[in-house]
Amino acid sequence: MKLTKIFSGIMALVMGAAVLTACSDDDDYFANTTPLLTDGAVVTGSSDVTAVSATLYGTVAGLDNMNPASYSTGFYYGTSATALTETLSANSAASFSSTISGLTENKTIYYQAFVTLQGRLTYTGEVKSLVTTDAKAITGDATDVDYAQATLAGSISKYPEGSTAGIVIAAVANQETVRAGLRLPAGLVDSYTCTKAGLLPSTTYYYAAYLDLGSSVVYGDVKSFTTSANSFDLDEFVDLGLSVKWAKRNVGAKTETDFGGLFGFGDLTGVNPSINPADYASDDTYRTAFDLPNTLYDRITLPTAADFEELFRSCTTEWTEQDGVQGYKVTGKNGNSIFLPAAGKRVGQTTSEEGEHGYYLTGSVNQSNKEFAVDYEFTAGTGVRTTRAVYEALSVRPISTARKLDKTQLYNTWHFDVRADGSTAHFAGPLFYYGTDDSWANTVDGDPAHGDSWNWSPAWGDISSWIGFAGRDYGTMTLAEDGTVTIVRIADDGTETTEEGTYTVDETNKTISLSIDILGPTALTSQASNRRTDLRILSLSDESVQIAIVRDNDPCQLSLNYAADKIYSGIAVNLLAVGSDWGGTWGSQLDMLLPQDLDGTHTVTYYGAVNGAMVTTFDLAGLKKKFPNAIVTINELKADGQPLKFDANKFFYGDIENNGNYRIEMFNIWGKGSDGSQQYVASPFSNLTYAGSDPAFTFANSLEITFTVDTQGATYTPNLITINPSWGGTWGFNQDATFQVVVNSSTGKLEVTNPTFDITYQSADHAAGSIMTFVQIDNIRRLFPDMHCTLDELKLDGTTVTGYDASKVLDSNEGDAYRLELWNMYGATNGAGCAFGTPTDGVISGLAFSNSMEVKFTIQSLFAVPEF
Repeated sequence: MKLTKIFSGIMALVMGAAVLTACSDDDDYFANTTPLLTDGAVVTGSSDVTAVSATLYGTVAGLDNMNPASYSTGFYYGTSATALTETLSANSAASFSSTISGLTENKTIYYQAFVTLQGRLTYTGEVKSLVTTDAKAITGDATDVDYAQATLAGSISKYPEGSTAGIVIAAVANQETVRAGLRLPAGLVDSYTCTKAGLLPSTTYYYAAYLDLGSSVVYGDVKSFTTSANSFDLDEFVDLGLSVKWAKRNVGAKTETDFGGLFGFGDLTGVNPSINPADYASDDTYRTAFDLPNTLYDRITLPTAADFEELFRSCTTEWTEQDGVQGYKVTGKNGNSIFLPAAGKRVGQTTSEEGEHGYYLTGSVNQSNKEFAVDYEFTAGTGVRTTRAVYEALSVRPISTARKLDKTQLYNTWHFDVRADGSTAHFAGPLFYYGTDDSWANTVDGDPAHGDSWNWSPAWGDISSWIGFAGRDYGTMTLAEDGTVTIVRIADDGTETTEEGTYTVDETNKTISLSIDILGPTALTSQASNRRTDLRILSLSDESVQIAIVRDNDPCQLSLNYAADKIYSGIAVNLLAVGSDWGGTWGSQLDMLLPQDLDGTHTVTYYGAVNGAMVTTFDLAGLKKKFPNAIVTINELKADGQPLKFDANKFFYGDIENNGNYRIEMFNIWGKGSDGSQQYVASPFSNLTYAGSDPAFTFANSLEITFTVDTQGATYTPNLITINPSWGGTWGFNQDATFQVVVNSSTGKLEVTNPTFDITYQSADHAAGSIMTFVQIDNIRRLFPDMHCTLDELKLDGTTVTGYDASKVLDSNEGDAYRLELWNMYGATNGAGCAFGTPTDGVISGLAFSNSMEVKFTIQSLFAVPEF
């Protein structure tokens, strides 16, 4: 009989991490090799001392579900950090403590917490020290507590010269957490107070007095206080003419010039001094449980990186002084302004650069390295977007999620959102039900709804049978910029009628009025006597709109859900491929892509034969009309299953026939690449020139085409990344450098709008050299996997670097991101050699600078040139 032996976690730990294998066919062994505890699970905590005793504290994480009898806790201690010869047992629990008695005054003791599993495997914390003393720290009361600050008292006695004292504060009641919390230093006097500003409203804080003797710390009892409630009023948000409104003050501030609190990425307290990235958020925090202002207030969130970009791109900035505080005045085009005080930053226990440097947190993580988050910084001399370690505590300026209605988004052709097969382009169903008091305020802005407010969003399949309308095209409603509306109604029998009228939009009240009945199935619109005036707009984007009519019988709002033409109608993928023998196809549809599925990479196949290209074009019907900025590229061609060589530089792109289609013309003796006499100037499939056909393009059974679509247009930002040996530097500095890849309508070629860049990064932290220096362009390799750039010039501290080997400045990538690598100890240059010297422990000293690095580079080509 086959025996199965299962080894549990403790035994696996005792045996080590080796995998046990069966020693015969009759026995199978399974070992759990996952360690029960991780590094750092055991923490040596603080101590409470008297002149003759010491109580030691420790914690262990990860044993919550274990039987206390299966492990033991305690402390090793002694009079030397390297000779912890004594053992002190403690209680088996997540938090444990034990007391050493019989000591003498001014005795230095070193101690270390431990946890032993099953009496066999021991984990330890760090070694700490204490000094026995009769010095005391006494925690006083909190006074003058409001929604943003409090005054905290403490007193000390019998302290030696050179000691320091103050208050330690945290947002968790646990004693060890409080003692490891944020320190508020005070003078070395018997009684003192510390005022902590930048607190959060309706929050309970825990604090204690401390006396730091240098070799150990004496603490008072833990006390608490709770801040009062506070809210951001609507008039505290400023309309700068942007897509969002910006608050007048920072989170934790009481006035526009108050610094407010400093918060790590995802920190909801402002008093977390940890510099461990694991103690902070590791993904975008915008509108999540780690969005600080969103957890405190309704309709208020962190700004995203895009919100900050819009702020500094669309507004003017001025370094100025307001009420004695230095900072940035940001003024919108409408003349309204806000003030961002330069509140500095905090790393661990140290706050610096107050009044000199502003650091403002976004809700966006750095996708390239999630231990860093995007922030916006400014000084008297410059303002930049960069990234900071997630544990660096920065200012938070919230935005209002109240969105203004942009009536230009209505200028479109709209379909009732249901197709003939019952599918929808945007909504879960073509009709939603709302209460009579629901409006833009709660459906878009997130305002608390009042009165008759409810929502039922049935899917198409739930309502098609009993509402009385079918899955089919009901026509279109075109709202023009000049205020005219054209509605094409399609009856059940397919008859089309066209009506012309006018419309107006009340942007303040979010309503629309038409001179003719709104588009919709008669079964729905007949339920409302008012189908024209003051109809509520419940939501609006460039892809969808919800317009509500009020049902007469049993009143409620019927939301007519519409999808824009560009996402409602499918995009046909067509191939025209004709050989020199006139065989092939003069037009075959290979696929039909729904708009919501367009972006990305697709593969289609034509089954048939072509003997030598004479005409070969690849069309996405109507794509340019629906998505004017769209770019399409061909990744791969397979003829009869084998890759076919081609030079994509010799293709022609865009709306070549001015009919709204996006065409890639590969070979056409009558087309863009013809010389006018049915000769093709330069074939993309071979070295042939002025040919009437190209036999290199031949297949007997099938042609497989893999292509990539980007409907929004190819706009990219090159970022300079340079990291010093201490892992400081920038993970993305761009100096507002951007470029687009566009179709030149006259030549039919894809072009880079401004292919040459000059980026200067200033820092005083790179004198030791570089472990990584490269230019990165995110997402571009989706469309252009073989693009090529060159380094034109490199200046360090204003001096041009000469004599380097340009062949060792390499094209590389990180996923879909392109990199022009000058050096990367983890990248292509690590194996190929660095152009700027030989690394020492991964560091290139030839890339060191004291003040600035200037990189000039050029995008030379988007596609590779094959060898035929």
